Amino acid sequence: MILHQLIATPILYDFYNYNAEDKEFINLFIQFTQNMSLLGALLFFIEMKNSSPRRQPKKKTPKRILTLFFVV
Repeated sequence: MILHQLIATPILYDFYNYNAEDKEFINLFIQFTQNMSLLGALLFFIEMKNSSPRRQPKKKTPKRILTLFFVV
């Protein structure tokens, strides 16, 4: 998905081929920046997933055997 965003976004939203005063430039630039923000959020969540500590299985404690001592 990251690769798709990196390749497709500049191709689909080619705002750089328009004058800054054109209405089409504004629309394409807004869509371009929205896709870049989605890419940033995607990278953030991937990094967040990789940086969270993994759960370690709990060590099983051996059962205690109750021993009774009788004194005679």
